[in-house]
Amino acid sequence: MILQIELEAIKKAKICKKCGNLLVKNGKEKRKIKTLIGEIEITRSRMYCRKCLANFYPFDEAVGLASFRHETLEVKERSLWAAA
Repeated sequence: MILQIELEAIKKAKICKKCGNLLVKNGKEKRKIKTLIGEIEITRSRMYCRKCLANFYPFDEAVGLASFRHETLEVKERSLWAAA
């Protein structure tokens, strides 16, 4: 499922949001995230802009992960419901 989400996100991530240049694949990177089934480690693709030198992770944006967060949107929502 993670791979399917990432493939769809990569299809949509063709243009750099900062400068409008074309993005190119630039390897893969591991990251640990918290999900509804617990913490998992994923390997996600990194996209790179040759013009402004920005790195971009399509999977992170597709599931609502900011660069400093380690939990998915669903985990945040469930935490808020539990607190309420």
